[in-house]
Amino acid sequence: MEHNHTFKATVGTCSVAGVKPDNEDAVGFRVAEQRLLNTKGAVAVIADGVSTAEAGKEAAERCVSTVLADYFTTPETWSVKHSIQNILTPLNRKLYNLGHEIKNEARGYITTLSILVLKSHMAHLFHIGDSRIYQLSAETGEFKQLTRRPFSGNFRRAELLDSRHGYGYQPERRLQRGCTQARRYLFPQYRRYS
Repeated sequence: MEHNHTFKATVGTCSVAGVKPDNEDAVGFRVAEQRLLNTKGAVAVIADGVSTAEAGKEAAERCVSTVLADYFTTPETWSVKHSIQNILTPLNRKLYNLGHEIKNEARGYITTLSILVLKSHMAHLFHIGDSRIYQLSAETGEFKQLTRRPFSGNFRRAELLDSRHGYGYQPERRLQRGCTQARRYLFPQYRRYS
């Protein structure tokens, strides 16, 4: 017996420049072709390029385009978490290597990254940086915060995709955290909702 599944989504995006005149955000979404809908689902990605970085906008754009292109090419047998992890690690390494061309270490390819994968009846959230993901209730119109800032207090930017130091770079704490491990692995916040 063949099941005829359909997926319908209404997607809207809006990104407005903040205090600074340039908007360094990137956003995108993609729904799997019909044959991959059950195994891959749909993906939405937003990246907030750090405006003080020379290549924040480029980092944000590269993250969005890479996730949207590469997620659908991972094996169908991989879990969502494993697929995204296997995209982010080489992506971070690439941003890190590109940053070596920029002299000032705090001005490389730096961005936050938030990913939503809808697959079956599950929402998978991946989150790196100080942006946050919210859920808008259709019934009440209220927002519920789903992700948190990695650190509070004096840390302005934490757990960023950073071209010079890799994931987890914190300008205020760079001497307290080893950079070698951060260059190799990404550990985004991950949550799953049904």
